[in-house]
Amino acid sequence: MRITIIAALVAVLAGCGTAATPTTTKTPEQQATQQNKQANATGTILDGDSRSGDIASADEQDTYDIDLGDAKEFELVDVEGEVDFKIATAEESGASQKGNGLPGPNQFGVTAPGRHKLVVTGHEGTPGKYSFRMVTLKKRAFQSKPGEVKGKLDVPGRVDVHTFDAAGVEIEDGKPCEDIQLGFSTAAEDSDDTAKTYTPHYVCWNPAHEGEGGKTQIIIWSEAGRTGDYSFTVQAR
Repeated sequence: MRITIIAALVAVLAGCGTAATPTTTKTPEQQATQQNKQANATGTILDGDSRSGDIASADEQDTYDIDLGDAKEFELVDVEGEVDFKIATAEESGASQKGNGLPGPNQFGVTAPGRHKLVVTGHEGTPGKYSFRMVTLKKRAFQSKPGEVKGKLDVPGRVDVHTFDAAGVEIEDGKPCEDIQLGFSTAAEDSDDTAKTYTPHYVCWNPAHEGEGGKTQIIIWSEAGRTGDYSFTVQAR
């Protein structure tokens, strides 16, 4: 009897296979997010890194070391919380802060690449939690002609500058209607200056513009640090 029971148990256990463990495939963005979460929160912030913190009182500030590499311009995206950002003064970082030409409160430029300090304070002394992601700007220039223009913001921080030999332009058939912005720019008066971009729209808004000096510059970027394809048709005016 005992032998029969043991044999029955062995047969039952033999029929119970081990359940397969499901596998999950993460997208590149999910993998990057996971890597950022695992990064040392007190380490130097590099292009694409995220950080979070907590301003406990009105007189408190958090200071982060940032490394821009060869870049002189960057933006802070995915910002959460009521906070203000600034670059440390020239005495502290060896460089001064300047604009980067793009509109928005979290666009920054410095007079020298490399390492700097980013200071975070509560907006008007408001305490609370915050988070952000740093993206360096990666500009590229195109001499374009009227007609259909197609492009791709291939990496976060990409900024495409299209220059047209036309005093004025009209935009038609613009795509997409989210994540990617289109603006117009005036050429910088000096090679060391940064051209200012204004009248930002989504690409699909199809704006018109009167240029200066017989040229028009169209700037394409994502103020949220997104990537993606874009297209529009330019008609000279």
